[in-house]
Amino acid sequence: MPEKSPFVEKIEETLPWLFEDLGFRVTFSEYYYKAMGSAIVDLDSDIVPLRLRFLNDRQFVSAQVAPLAEPEAWANVDRILEAIRNDLPEARPRDMEDFHRIWHERLSRATVQVEAALFRDNLPALIEAMGPKWPETKQELERRCQLRVQESMTPRPLPGARLRLLRLRWRRYARLLAIPVALALIAWIVSR
Repeated sequence: MPEKSPFVEKIEETLPWLFEDLGFRVTFSEYYYKAMGSAIVDLDSDIVPLRLRFLNDRQFVSAQVAPLAEPEAWANVDRILEAIRNDLPEARPRDMEDFHRIWHERLSRATVQVEAALFRDNLPALIEAMGPKWPETKQELERRCQLRVQESMTPRPLPGARLRLLRLRWRRYARLLAIPVALALIAWIVSR
């Protein structure tokens, strides 16, 4: 029997209720030790009419579910909840500092326990959204995906601080280039 990956062991140790109360069992797991311990664990249940997947991508953990009607149509639990509650998507970062702040917040709360609790606390809503209401949920997820793509392609003006920094860099390089350009111009005039 193949050895269990550390991620499977972590899920089994920290989430016994998932196996005991909800009847989930590991149906697939892959562990990529060369990719900073990235892993995939798929779970199926005879009690819960959903498939559950945990992803560990460079220490960032997320939970995904798929309906039994389309077992490979995985969607993040938080995105499904956002769609069925009609919540607004996360705001786009304004600048790199904002991006790093958002990234570190997400990384700090992205643990197996937090993602599993999100799944458990919203299980009835997820079963309904991924079961009888799957066509509507799928359509809403696709619509929101398109909105995210459009927003990411929309250019935004540079923040004031970034614009000032670009101006300062240009001034520094302009001074360095002024002397060779002036010498080349003088040499061209003299050679005529």
